[in-house]
Amino acid sequence: MKIQAKNVNRIALYSILLMILTAIHHYYASILYQSPWRLHVVQVSIVVIIYTLVAFVVFRKWQNTLFAKIVLSIFFVVTGIVSVAWIGIFEGGYNHVVKNIVFLIGLPESVTSTMFPPSIYHAPHDVFYEVTGVIQLVFACLILFYSYRFYQQRKTNQEN
Repeated sequence: MKIQAKNVNRIALYSILLMILTAIHHYYASILYQSPWRLHVVQVSIVVIIYTLVAFVVFRKWQNTLFAKIVLSIFFVVTGIVSVAWIGIFEGGYNHVVKNIVFLIGLPESVTSTMFPPSIYHAPHDVFYEVTGVIQLVFACLILFYSYRFYQQRKTNQEN
C-alpha cells in the first residue's frame, strides 16, 4: 500500500502544480492578449486544486474505506479528463507544442490559420506564455506515468 500512496502523492502533487501553472498561464494570457474569456480556466484550476486536496486528505486518512476508494476513483476521472486530457494534451500539447512546431517550421498561413484560427490563437511571440504552455504537457506526462505505476501496483497487489 505504501507504493500506491507514494504514487497518489505524486499524482496529486503534479496535478496541483499543473493547475497552478495553468492558472498563472491563463491569467497572464488574459492580460497579454486582452482576452478576459481565458479567466474561466483559472476558476476551473481552483476547483480542481480544491478537489485534489480533499481527495488526497480523504485517501490518506481513510485509505482502506469504501468512501476513500470512491473519492479516489473520482479523483482519477477528474485528473484524467481535466488535468491530462484537456489541460495537458489539448492545451499544452496541441495549443502550444504543435502550434510552436507548426510556426517554427514555417507552414503556409493557409495551413496555420486553419489549424489555429487567428480569432483564438496567436503566433508564438511571448516566451513566458509559450514555455508555461509547453510545461503543461510535461506535467500531464508525469501524471500519466505515476497513474500507470499506481494501476500496475494495484494489479500486482490484487494478483497476490
